[in-house]
Amino acid sequence: QHLELVAGDVAQVPLVGPAFAIAEGLLVYLTGEARRALFARVRAAATAFVFDLVPASEEPVPGAIGRLLEAGMKRFTGGRSFERDAHTREQIADELRDAGFETVTAFAARDVAGPWHLPFPERDTNVIVWRAT
Repeated sequence: QHLELVAGDVAQVPLVGPAFAIAEGLLVYLTGEARRALFARVRAAATAFVFDLVPASEEPVPGAIGRLLEAGMKRFTGGRSFERDAHTREQIADELRDAGFETVTAFAARDVAGPWHLPFPERDTNVIVWRAT
């Protein structure tokens, strides 16, 4: 059992396998090109990859708070916002398979909240966790 946390630019940090890779809260910031490159880099070193990413087609229309948060992000990032070019679950799954992963599964919190005994299963939480092996 060995856990190593590695700090650095995700596009440049060396990935050494065999590994189980986890990326939390990262992929929403990557362009499609950067996302696909990361998928390929991770697949070259890892036997499994788990991450969260909600496709644009499943994102709710931002309310006032969402628009305010996005405006704040743009202010502090020189005008950049969240990337929204991952349009569907099928597109993301295809990108993972193109990178060499054989099995791709998406778990939407709203679909597994009850069976997995997640807290507050009655709330419609918009989170999708992906597992690629």
